[in-house]
Amino acid sequence: MLTKWFRKFRRSIFAKLLLILALTWGAINLLAGGFYNVIFIGESDKRSIVHLDQYVDYLIADIGSPIDTTRVRNLAHELAIDIGLVGPQISWSTADVNPKKYYRGFRPNKNKRFGRQRGQFYVARERDGIRYIFHGNMMQYANIREWLIPLFIGLLALILFISWMSMRRVLRPIRLLRKGAEKIGQGDLNHQIRVCSKDELGELSTAFNRMTTQIRQMIQSRDQLLLDVSHELRSPITRMKLALALLEENPKTASISDDLVEMETMIAEILENERLDSVHGGLTLSTTDVGNLLADVVDDFQDRQPGIAFSKPAQPIFASIDEGRIAIVAKNLLENALKYSPRDTNPVELSLTPDVDRLEIRIRDYGEGIAAEDLPHIFEPFYRVDKSRSRETGGYGLGLSLCKKIVEAHAGQLDIESEHGKGTTVRVLLPAKRT
Repeated sequence: MLTKWFRKFRRSIFAKLLLILALTWGAINLLAGGFYNVIFIGESDKRSIVHLDQYVDYLIADIGSPIDTTRVRNLAHELAIDIGLVGPQISWSTADVNPKKYYRGFRPNKNKRFGRQRGQFYVARERDGIRYIFHGNMMQYANIREWLIPLFIGLLALILFISWMSMRRVLRPIRLLRKGAEKIGQGDLNHQIRVCSKDELGELSTAFNRMTTQIRQMIQSRDQLLLDVSHELRSPITRMKLALALLEENPKTASISDDLVEMETMIAEILENERLDSVHGGLTLSTTDVGNLLADVVDDFQDRQPGIAFSKPAQPIFASIDEGRIAIVAKNLLENALKYSPRDTNPVELSLTPDVDRLEIRIRDYGEGIAAEDLPHIFEPFYRVDKSRSRETGGYGLGLSLCKKIVEAHAGQLDIESEHGKGTTVRVLLPAKRT
């Protein structure tokens, strides 16, 4: 029965939090009660002083009459107290026993006086015309109250800290779930949350991991289907191109030829995306003059309006890159810039700038720009700003996704800034080759 109850307790986050709160409340109450007893009750209890009354009678009897100061001094030394004698014919003491400094005191009658402060006691007794004064320590820890309040504050802080750490440990899966959700939101579908409890939050973490696994499998199935279809389409497209080459050229065959080129481009981008994700599709790096590479790409667009303004750097700028794939990035980005730039506007600006440990390729156009609501989605596969997917704007939403994947495979960064109606700026940052 006890084992069954313990299992239920371990699986309930509510029970754990309730136990932590109960233990914290009990510890604070015990601490406060002990503090109150020591500081207030112990300080105000005058009975401990009254009990000295009988003891003083023994001391006065032991001093005897006539008074021998030598005997009194030996008695004070033996008992570790101070003794004072004040009378008509005597004024003597072993130390300063001035009663005025003992302000916490009381007088049962005119012949008796008791006082106490910080663990020191004072007792005065009138007998046979002589005033006997006794002064000494009531306990070895006389100054305990001087540091009792800091001790109380320190212990209270320790209790609260232990309670906070315990709650933090119990609620740790919530922090892991939040971080996991951020990772998934950033596209890391391989991220798994560490399950560190068997309560409701542990079950939620397990369900979260199962959900991400299913999403990853669904996306992989979709990508595999897309890849298989792309492979299967290459053969019929090739046959159609061969058949089209045998026909007489006319506007219809030209239109069909353009459609086939678009389909080939789309299939090539799909396959290139998949190849980058493949174990055998890694980068083929070589030391390349990026300025020459960009100049060759610009030559392919020399007849396109409004044109491309590019000044090749005077000195070679080398980088360790996959030349073919960076060429794909430059072509896609320039194609987009030209496509969305009016023919009568400023030419597209292309620049290459070296830095200490990286180089920057910047492409600036003065076209229609991208709306703010579209910017967060432009790197998603098959996402297009032009929802109509008209032939004039072309493409299938794979170009920017492929560019980002290629740049990140080079440990680089691809950023796009745009303002609708004013144009777009694309920045490609790549690691520079260190000499």
